[in-house]
Amino acid sequence: MFHAILAAILPRHLHLEKMRQTFLRTVICSLVLRLLGSIPVDVISSYTRRQNIRFAVCLSLSFVLLLAYCHCVAIPQFPPDTVPDRTATAKRGEFLRSIRIAGTIETLRYVPIRAPWLSGHRVGRADLTIVNLAESGRFVRNGTVIAEFELKSLEDHMENHRIQASGLNSHLQKWRAEAAVINEVIRQDLLQSQAQVEKSALDLSLIDVMPEIHAEILRNISKQTHVIRDYTRKRAEIMDMILTANLRIYELLMEKEMLHFQRHILDSKRLAIRAPMDGMVIRETIFNRNRQYAQVQEGDRIFSGTLFMRIVDLSQMTVRATVNQVDAQVIHIGSKALVELDAHPSVQFAGRVVELAPLAIASRGGYRSGKSLDYVRHLSASILIEEQDERILPELSASAYVQLSDSKWGILVPREAVHCEFGPNPHKYVYTLKQGEFRKQRVLVGGFNDTDALIESGLERGDRVLLNNP
Repeated sequence: MFHAILAAILPRHLHLEKMRQTFLRTVICSLVLRLLGSIPVDVISSYTRRQNIRFAVCLSLSFVLLLAYCHCVAIPQFPPDTVPDRTATAKRGEFLRSIRIAGTIETLRYVPIRAPWLSGHRVGRADLTIVNLAESGRFVRNGTVIAEFELKSLEDHMENHRIQASGLNSHLQKWRAEAAVINEVIRQDLLQSQAQVEKSALDLSLIDVMPEIHAEILRNISKQTHVIRDYTRKRAEIMDMILTANLRIYELLMEKEMLHFQRHILDSKRLAIRAPMDGMVIRETIFNRNRQYAQVQEGDRIFSGTLFMRIVDLSQMTVRATVNQVDAQVIHIGSKALVELDAHPSVQFAGRVVELAPLAIASRGGYRSGKSLDYVRHLSASILIEEQDERILPELSASAYVQLSDSKWGILVPREAVHCEFGPNPHKYVYTLKQGEFRKQRVLVGGFNDTDALIESGLERGDRVLLNNP
């Protein structure tokens, strides 16, 4: 009964006879020692010497019998057709030496869509409200309206400037009329002063027959008319400059208002954003008014220049990933790769490396005593997916197996089944199932990849191998 209980609780993967016997002896010895340790000291001291000797002899005989039972008991073996859980079957397949790198699906060609920069009354980082937004994942054509912003405040502002421009135009017309009147008055004054000069010149022609005093008066009048005429001309020039300057001021104010109004018209066009190319709409994540990171939606208020959307070309998709600085030495542009999507692990797509950054970036390994631990450097890499599929979408997580050498066909086993023995004669070996137990088998390994080992000799197709050391 005791043996049946122990055999029932023994783990299934401990199938070898010696291992089960060792485990059984360990359990029984532990029970005996625990029994000895549980006898109180005061109970032992209460026996007489004769009784103590008898008790010790009986206890020793019991211990010897238990050890004999452990040594002689027959422990049943697993039948030959029973296989432990941690095993694998050697199979013939294609061996690819590759490096697995993880990344995110991106598009090779895309256009970022940012909130427009305004040039009117809200110049620079304007606070804009989204009133209409294309759904994420929707396919749009070039020229389709994909986003619209609130226009009411801009329309009101444009109406105010239109009224101001109309008032300035009225003032400009009024000033032109007043300037025409003033110019006519000045012209009449010039004609009158010129007439006085000509009249005085006729009067001077008669001074020979006039008394001297009358002649002197006529000369003074002639000089006076010339001075008045010169003054009228000078005043006319000054007034013409003043009128021209004032008229130009009103014209410049009018042009300023018109330019301002034209900027608002351009702003109103910018607030309706159209798709720059054919592609799929991808909404970006922003820090919204609720102080949370969420996908942009209608009603959100964003600043000018904020990236809130992308138009992506799904015809060319890439996996953007980072490569360890050591692994980057064996990856080259043009290397073939197999791409797997984490959302669809059973599907693989052909690809190739199209970009490998020339400069490494730091990988944060944590902080210690206020200092960052930049243990490993990484390089950015891009793998172009050469196939098109509706399941390949931006921002999905993916992994790429970059092929480092040509494929080979041979016997494949999980790489964890291969063990190494060091010493004077180092070699590799596996544990194979033969006659109901696993035995060490020396093998010749042709190479390793991330998951499998290529066995060139020592194993046959269908052999069962142990994945861990017994």
